[in-house]
Amino acid sequence: MRPELLTNGHSRHITDRVRTLPAAGRLPPLRVDEVLTAQAANDDRTSLVRGFFILGLVIATFIALGVAAFLIGRGW
Repeated sequence: MRPELLTNGHSRHITDRVRTLPAAGRLPPLRVDEVLTAQAANDDRTSLVRGFFILGLVIATFIALGVAAFLIGRGW
């Protein structure tokens, strides 16, 4: 669901939040194609999958090092 964009390219929700901030100036105008491109980039889950894969490798490495240190300590 795409938010309703105002003439300056911002959604109504964002402009209401900025008005409540102290000493906040007005938001600079955005181009609609920049907004839609940024939203489409957030739908890409490739970096999330890569991050979890790398996290899994790091955890597996530490577990393997711990097991190896334990076995070496026991003289095996």
